[in-house]
Amino acid sequence: MNFKEEENNSIEEDDNRKVLVGYKDVIALSIAIYRMVLPKLIITLLALFLAGFIMMKFLGA
Repeated sequence: MNFKEEENNSIEEDDNRKVLVGYKDVIALSIAIYRMVLPKLIITLLALFLAGFIMMKFLGA
C-alpha cells in the first residue's frame, strides 16, 4: 500500500513538472510572437499616421 501511495505521489510530481514546463513554453512563445509582431505593428502605425498627416495637408482639413 505504501508503494501505491509513493507511486501516486511520483505521478503527481511528474504532472506538476509538465504543467510548469508548459507554462514556461507558453511564456517563451508569447515573447517570441510579441518580438515578431511589434516591429511590424510600429511600422504600420507610423505609416497610418503619415498617411493621415499627408491627407490633412492636401485636403486642408
